[in-house]
Amino acid sequence: MEKAVVLQCIIYKDGDMYTSLCLDLDVASCGETEEDAKKYLQEAIDTYVEYAVKNNKVEELILSKVRKHRSIPKKQKKQATSFRPRIEIDSIMAAYC
Repeated sequence: MEKAVVLQCIIYKDGDMYTSLCLDLDVASCGETEEDAKKYLQEAIDTYVEYAVKNNKVEELILSKVRKHRSIPKKQKKQATSFRPRIEIDSIMAAYC
């Protein structure tokens, strides 16, 4: 069974766009639709994790997971929808180690 980390993320409408945030890693993205914002956030998370693995910064990645969550303005927090993407750790480690 592959090891995976499940991340806490939110998405909310911000004007004409949707903003998506990974609260655990402090990574953000946006898109014209909710699905685009989720897709682009997943790509940003994947890039962040791949960079951490390639550059021996996995410890920083793990430490960022235990930091206090990024604060979100109350207005956006009320509108936010939560979602939890997974990072497949074994696949990433195999590809870059």
